[in-house]
Order: sequence, then structure tokens, then C-alpha cells
Amino acid sequence: MHLISVDFGSYSIKIIHSMVTKGTPQLLNYEEYPLVDYLDLALAPELVYKDQILLLKKFLSRINYEHKLILSIQNDFFTTRQLTIPIKNKKKAHLMIPFQLEEEIPYSLSEAHIGTSLNDTDEGYNALISLIKKEFFEYKFDIIKNQRLNPYMMTSQVSIYDFYFRNHFEAVENFCILDIGHQMTNAYFFFNSRLVSSHKTYVGGKHIDEEIIQHYKVNEEEARIFKHKNAFVLTENQIAKADQNQKIFSNIMSKLFEPLIADFKRWELGYQVRQRVGITKIYLTGGTSRIKNLNNYLSQSLGYPAYYLNSFNDSKTNHFNLSQNEVSLFNLVHMLSHTYPNRKKCINMLNGEYTLQGSNNISLYNSTFVSTRILYFCLLISAYLGVNLYLTEIKIKTANTHLTSLYNNQTISHLFSKATKNTSKRKPKLALPTVKRKKKSAVQSL
Repeated sequence: MHLISVDFGSYSIKIIHSMVTKGTPQLLNYEEYPLVDYLDLALAPELVYKDQILLLKKFLSRINYEHKLILSIQNDFFTTRQLTIPIKNKKKAHLMIPFQLEEEIPYSLSEAHIGTSLNDTDEGYNALISLIKKEFFEYKFDIIKNQRLNPYMMTSQVSIYDFYFRNHFEAVENFCILDIGHQMTNAYFFFNSRLVSSHKTYVGGKHIDEEIIQHYKVNEEEARIFKHKNAFVLTENQIAKADQNQKIFSNIMSKLFEPLIADFKRWELGYQVRQRVGITKIYLTGGTSRIKNLNNYLSQSLGYPAYYLNSFNDSKTNHFNLSQNEVSLFNLVHMLSHTYPNRKKCINMLNGEYTLQGSNNISLYNSTFVSTRILYFCLLISAYLGVNLYLTEIKIKTANTHLTSLYNNQTISHLFSKATKNTSKRKPKLALPTVKRKKKSAVQSL
């Protein structure tokens, strides 16, 4: 079955096309559509989103095979909460969530649309909850519905990371994921490879563009090209060996990352207080993590070794030979594709009144699979009934032959009337009392 996974980022739309075989998605193709090249970003955000959906629909129109569509929504649209529910009954745990949430969210529960995923523990369940304002989600939902996209799942980015590292990450570690995007950086802290907290700060590629435009007096396109090709950061040892221009640019970048560094240290301190242990490493991902030397710079500034996350390091994707820049860009949408085989463990915002039902929910492949087996079963039943009918007809014919020979026997034929003989051929049971009576009379005569 073909699977189309889509990440609606603030800078671009990332799409991965994969084939799900034996419950495992195998990468077939990947594409990026920078919004600035396809859309008018000066429009209101709701109009930009509509144009994004139309762009996706145009991409899907080129696909001439049955597929499932799953979508990721940006974190800045969501409020995330994590709850511990001390009860082992899953249905009761779901019912308890709204009561525990009422004091935890910045707006009324009646105004919120909720998606949850429950993971069992020794004491009960850990609940990961994504909330979005109902009016905002309804607008997005209506656009998707009107365009007849019929996605199978819409989930949040925090749920993707939680699911992937809970189910596909072999090592048991304490670490942090820094997803450095265009408008913000999202931080995900894991304890024993289980998500325990998530945070965001408004530091990203957009702010680098603004600093380059302001300092070098260039337009947006030139700033964007310079950032992608030449932007860098330097460690203290590297600054000592750099020329004046490199020092100036490095200083600009360092000031830009100061809020991220300050926020990270505050988040990490809270992590240590709660878990009574610190993290051991940092994984970097996201489009802006591709800045040259960023891993070394953050290792020095944050006090932990920083590595680039690679969710493609398996035999099913190695043949693509993705560069590290491509891996960082497509990590999230690639992890999204892995949620499909176990999608019930991941948050799906298409629930309740926002459930979509359409042709995309049952693929042609699955329909054919089921229909073929139903046809085989019907043929088997028909063959059984046919054989059974044939054998029954033979028994009836044998019985009629026996009765005919019996009635033609001159010794006993006079005992039965013509009406009894005719009745017994059509309805043998009706003639049985007469036969028994005649038999009794014959025995008495003897």
C-alpha cells in the first residue's frame, strides 16, 4: 500500500512517498516545496494555509494509485500537556482526562479540540495530550474536507517524536532533541527514551534572515541564499583563528542564539530537578540545524555533546544516500511515515465530530484482498451445497426405487391402497402410519 506523509512546516512543505510492506514503510521518494517559491506569504495566515492545501492537492493529482494520506500540523498551533493517570482501566483513564485538564489549559475546555495518546505504565497510564482551539481546527478541517483530501490521520509534531522514540529507538538514553525550524525551536526532553517534557522558543531561520537583511542591507531572497550556503557559527577556539569579517558574522549569530541557550539551561535544570539526573547528549534536527558548525557551537555553549539526528539509518533507506542536510530536513516527515503501522498509539486529531470518512479510508488493495477471499468462501460453500444436493438426490432415487419394487411385490402389494402408494412416493412420512398398521395386522394374522 502506498503512503503519502506530509509535514506542513513554516518554511516549506515536506512530502515523503513510501510503500508499506509487512507493516514497515519503505522510502520511494521525497520532495520539498519552499513556500516562498509557490505561495504569496504576504497573505493572511488562513489564506496561506488554504494555498498550502491546494499545492498538496496538485501534488496528489499526479499520483495515479490508491494511497493513504497522513498529515503533521505545526507545534505553534497546539498546547501540549502530559498527565499521569493512576488507573489501569483504559476507558476510565480516557474519561478522567477532561477533569484533569480543566485547570491546566489557558482557555475553556469547551473551546478546545483534544487529541490524546495513552501509554501504559506500572501505575496506570501516561497521557500525551495535544489541544487546539476548536474554531481554528475547524477552519483547517473544513478546507481539507472541501478539497476532498480525506487524510487518514492528522497529528502533532510532539506526538510524532514521542511515538518514534518510544517504538523505534533501540538505545535507552536520557537526551534532548532540538528541532530548529524556521520560526521557532522545539525542545523535547527524554528520560530512558520516553518523552517527559517539551518546550519551544522563538529562535529560528527566520530570525537569521532578518539579522542578515538588517546588517548587510540585502533583500530577503539574497539573505535566504546566503543563510543556506554560507551561514556558520564558531566556537571560542575557532574565533581566535578567524578573520575580522568571520568574527563579525559569528558575533551576530551568537547573539541570535543567546535566547535559545538561556531557555535550554532553564529547561534542563527543571529536567534535573524532576528526574534527579541530567541528559547525556543532544540531537539536532530541522532545517535551520543545517547551519555550518552548529553542532560544535551548541556542544560548547550548552555543555553536552550535540549530534545530528538520523532517522534514515536503516537498510531500507540507505540506498538513497541522503546527505546530512537532507536528513535533517526530512527527519520529521520520515518519522511521521513510521506512525502509520501503529497509528493507534499516536495522537490523531481526526476524532469525534471531525472524523473524516471517504474512499481513502479503505484502499483498493484492501478491498480487493477482502473481496477475493469472500468470493473463494462463497465458491466453497456453493460447491459443498452442490455435492450435498447431488448425494441427497441419489438417496431419494434409491428410496423411490425400493418403494416401487416393494409395492410391485405380489405378496404384499394387495395390503396397500393405490392412494397410499401414491402418497408414499410424494410424502413418505404420511404413509408411515398406514404401513405400520398393515405390518401389525399382518403379524397378528400370522
